[in-house]
Amino acid sequence: MGRFVDKNAEACYACHAQAQPLAKLDRPDRMRIYMARDGTRVLGLIRPIENEADCSNAACHAHTGDKQVLGVLDTNLSLAAMDLAVKQHERRAMVFTAALF
Repeated sequence: MGRFVDKNAEACYACHAQAQPLAKLDRPDRMRIYMARDGTRVLGLIRPIENEADCSNAACHAHTGDKQVLGVLDTNLSLAAMDLAVKQHERRAMVFTAALF
């Protein structure tokens, strides 16, 4: 909160690739899978925090109603456990198939 991030970063690029940032991001573009530095896959989910009338009109908020997006929630989930489970399932399927033949 209150921090600025690099607009060319993985989570920011989809909206900030052009001069004027997007106000809406299509659903498929809110999800991305990328490789972390340690080589594991990561699922990134982007959820914009949109301004609503109830929010901008409240006395406790400092932003105006003309601002469409107040911020972004960027969640990153490791897929390492899921990838391991898939590999184990594939190995079992190969063993069962070989035993069946």
